[in-house]
Amino acid sequence: MAAKARNNMDFDDALRLLGEWGNYQRRFYLMVSLPTLFKGFQVMLVVFTVYVPKHRCAVPGFLNDTYHIVNEDHRRLVLNSIPSSIEDGELAFDQCKVYTDYNVSLNNQYEYVGGCKMSAKGVCDSNSNSNSSRPTEACTRWVYDQSEMESTLITDFDLVCERKNLRAHSNMMLMAGFLVGSTIASVLCDWVGRKRIYCCSLVVMMAFGIASAFPTSPGVLLAFRFLSGMGLMGVMVSGFVLAVELIGGRMRTMLGAAWQIVWLVGPFILAGLSYVLRDWRHLQLAGSLPPVIFLVYWWIVPESPRWLVSKGRVDEAMVTLSKVARVNGNSLPTSLADKLKGGNTQNQQDGAISPLVIFKYPVFFVRFLVISFNWGVISMTYYGLSLNVANLSGGVRVNFIVSCVVELIGYGTAVVLLDRFGRKKVHTTSMLIAGLACLLTIFTVMFAGNDLQWITTALAMIGKLGVSSSFAIIYLYSAELYPTVLRNFGVGCGSMFARMGSMISPYIADLAIYVEGAFGTAVPLIVFGALAVSAGLTSFMLPETLHRKLPETVLDAVNFGKVSTCSESMSMEEEVGMDVNRMEAESFDYKRKLSDPTRTLICDSSE
Repeated sequence: MAAKARNNMDFDDALRLLGEWGNYQRRFYLMVSLPTLFKGFQVMLVVFTVYVPKHRCAVPGFLNDTYHIVNEDHRRLVLNSIPSSIEDGELAFDQCKVYTDYNVSLNNQYEYVGGCKMSAKGVCDSNSNSNSSRPTEACTRWVYDQSEMESTLITDFDLVCERKNLRAHSNMMLMAGFLVGSTIASVLCDWVGRKRIYCCSLVVMMAFGIASAFPTSPGVLLAFRFLSGMGLMGVMVSGFVLAVELIGGRMRTMLGAAWQIVWLVGPFILAGLSYVLRDWRHLQLAGSLPPVIFLVYWWIVPESPRWLVSKGRVDEAMVTLSKVARVNGNSLPTSLADKLKGGNTQNQQDGAISPLVIFKYPVFFVRFLVISFNWGVISMTYYGLSLNVANLSGGVRVNFIVSCVVELIGYGTAVVLLDRFGRKKVHTTSMLIAGLACLLTIFTVMFAGNDLQWITTALAMIGKLGVSSSFAIIYLYSAELYPTVLRNFGVGCGSMFARMGSMISPYIADLAIYVEGAFGTAVPLIVFGALAVSAGLTSFMLPETLHRKLPETVLDAVNFGKVSTCSESMSMEEEVGMDVNRMEAESFDYKRKLSDPTRTLICDSSE
């Protein structure tokens, strides 16, 4: 029985023979990851497309009104038409109301600002009467500051005042598309293959990305953003699994995090183009038209050989594996196909099971809950901090670039530390840092003056660094904890919970609208920080996956990370290399013990 087991081979063993990171994998990884660049571009595009510029009500009947005051006559016209006040020592005009008696007040010799009569030099006279008795009404036209963006969705559809919630709805619909796309992709990828879903998602991403530049109404825009989100997330989920499954264990660490770095190239390109293209439609097309070239992937991207083997289609997998061996300069063993078929007996049994098997094993189910919770919190915090850059001191472009640089540092930190300290320690530490940084901003928001608000910005960037590191890790960590036949389902479910978190994120940020005072500003930070700390603490329940073979079967995943009661002299290399599925054939008693995932593994099969 043992001799027969030794004649079998799993997919990781095959990769060691053919090359875990050869020329073939390098080319394949680059090719599959390129569309992720445009996913990053389009996701972060919302920073500019739904950017809310400074604005005020337009003077009724004055079609040539502009946001900036051009001369003294224009100033008098605006002052007498629109309610105003003094905020932080500066003149500010109402964004949603205009006076109904502005024609009469134009003939009045007095100008009232925030309840004060203004002198010719614009100085408030505190002894004047209040303008509070003047009647007002909601304005129907607005003028916008075009110094940052010439046009945005906000300015084109006037998504301000009573329609300002449509901005949050717009972001939510994109994330809702992510949710539906990740769910569909995760299920279909395990059923029909990674390649088909990957290529179909590319078409959806491209088509509705282009369509999103030409909405005829806010409702049409919401529909386009939803469908575009479906395609974007389908590319992300299926592409990541497609790439990682062909890479050996040692390189998965670096390349799992590098996937996020490729994603980040898109926002950097976006930041540069935003200085040249200041119309949101042009930016939308800049991120949607280039992916047309990826349509050729249908003919040049192969199906995942690991997935084919798990489905018993070893002969089809051998076609790709022969190319891998040839390009990598290695020879293909003649008996490889037979060994893969023998080692895949249990995989075929698992391939027919339902994903609901997760609920059968308490250990597996708890890990599923912890991973899913972390996905949701990471995404919620990440998008909450990313989309908030426009609210920090400084220009939106400068803040956006700084945010991207911090994110790059976070990804780089993950790459450097993952192989040194392991996935669990780095992920947990990153989440705790992100959460504590968000919580500490409470003190500067509530108690510090304007001269110390740079501390708030610095803490927000530290939080972004921590959550970015976790985002780079969570894809890899999830992929390594789930077995092959459920890997895409697991990563997809995690991504689904991430989209749920990102859908909620815009509304959490809007809590400041409903809670007055400085505490209202701090409420979103309290929520983000508390959830991030909670996610970090729950991560202690997950096992370490560093230098471990990917689980191939459900039992592999259930028993993954359990402590062995073997002799203490067993080396770590022997413990890691132990294949419980091959050993189960050696005795009926051992097989019985393996069937009970709640028991500790016993190395002595004669017990």
